[in-house]
Amino acid sequence: MAPFTSTEIPGLRILLADDEIFIREMGSDVQTMLGCKPTVAADGRETWEFFQKDPNGFDVIISDYNMPEMTGIDLASCVMTIKPNMPFIISSGFAEKQAEDLGISCILPKPYVIQQLKDAITEARTNAATA
Repeated sequence: MAPFTSTEIPGLRILLADDEIFIREMGSDVQTMLGCKPTVAADGRETWEFFQKDPNGFDVIISDYNMPEMTGIDLASCVMTIKPNMPFIISSGFAEKQAEDLGISCILPKPYVIQQLKDAITEARTNAATA
């Protein structure tokens, strides 16, 4: 599949959580290039606050695993109590088994390229819809 051609990606509202500013900026830029509408947060706690304010305001959550205040796994656990079928992507290679047990939709290894991000978003939405 050629990059930037998916009709499933444009317009998606994505909540991105990462404590590394470079990842947040790059992720937001790439998501915008893909036609998505990103919201970025600096850690799990800030992400949780965004989500609590509007649980239906996001189509996908992408979270780093290892963040201060609240890990990506802790964030996913909180999100799933409110919206169990929320497409949730953990960006890391460290938490694979934990993520799978929790029902996280997809694991995106870091560092990733644009096509991997696009594929992960599509996979997460598909997996959440069939869960």
